[in-house]
Amino acid sequence: MDSYRNTTPKYEEVKQVYSPIWFQTNNGKVEVLKRDPHFDLSTITVKEEHRNGYLYATASLKEATPWAPKGHIVARAQFKEKTAPTAKRPKTSAVIGKYPLPIGRDGVGLHCFRAPTDNDKGFGNWIAKDWKLQGLDNLRDSIVNDSTHIYKTANGQIKMTVSITEASPRGGWEGAFTFTPEGQLPPLPCLGITLKLPKELQNIEYLGRGPWDNYPDRHAAALVDVYKSTVGEQYVHYPRPQDSGNHDDVQWLKITDDKGHGWLIESQAHPHPLPKGWGQESAAESLPFGEVGGASGFSFSALPYSVQQLYNATHDYELKEEDCVWLNLDCAVMGLGNSSCGPGVLTKYTIPQRPHTLRLRFTPL
Repeated sequence: MDSYRNTTPKYEEVKQVYSPIWFQTNNGKVEVLKRDPHFDLSTITVKEEHRNGYLYATASLKEATPWAPKGHIVARAQFKEKTAPTAKRPKTSAVIGKYPLPIGRDGVGLHCFRAPTDNDKGFGNWIAKDWKLQGLDNLRDSIVNDSTHIYKTANGQIKMTVSITEASPRGGWEGAFTFTPEGQLPPLPCLGITLKLPKELQNIEYLGRGPWDNYPDRHAAALVDVYKSTVGEQYVHYPRPQDSGNHDDVQWLKITDDKGHGWLIESQAHPHPLPKGWGQESAAESLPFGEVGGASGFSFSALPYSVQQLYNATHDYELKEEDCVWLNLDCAVMGLGNSSCGPGVLTKYTIPQRPHTLRLRFTPL
């Protein structure tokens, strides 16, 4: 809870993992399991929904209780359906997009640093101190050629190789960004790209984990679904500014202005061929999707603040919305851990020091 008694994404995660009940499926039917022997199953009602290739189960209170009002959600879960169709690709038109996407040197930057969270700074400033000592907070780009960028750290480097190809005659393109960490580096918080977009692009819609922000080790309560939000709603205003707004396992993302103009960004981790006349609604509706998950999706955050502003500010009131939108697109994100009062990030939630590739398709809207 914050000082205004608003809940944060951490609350939703704790609520989910401490739930007195849980679900399982048996021959396609949802069954409720008691985790707390004192919980009365007759006090809840379970709703099942089928969409996006998932079976969703939601348990809520039938009547008000001393601890929660009627309709309070006790637990939620989702199960992948093997034979159900996955979510359709959003519709696009044949009109050339209004907003050029910055893909040159000044438009696309390496995203390998986050404004340290309370956990990153916990127990002696352990990982945040290493990031600063290695210079991750102030990297300099050394261009080897048009497609290769080298970012030097104190004891290593990160090489970013970029391959851009045109994907449609109306301004769409596909990008493959390969990141190769080399030398002695601390655990990296993320690997991806940063785009500086016009401030008019305030509306977001995506298929991925939400609605609150989530990370590899904190997404039990963040179900995969189609969500709509705004850039202004993405940042979590903690007393001390820090990283927030990340969403994992994203298959596609729309970021648009109030008239629907902007960009559709799709995961290409499992590329499929472009159909003839790609970009028209009839073709778009039939495009298949791969499995939604860490191996086939990407992570994103869309914020009105740059990483550097969040990093340099010490109090929330110091933050000033910038005249742009900072869109971060990542193929790998490190977890949060619990170092503000416990252990750091578990190894399985860190980013292995090996090449990682982010493959995306960008379609103007």
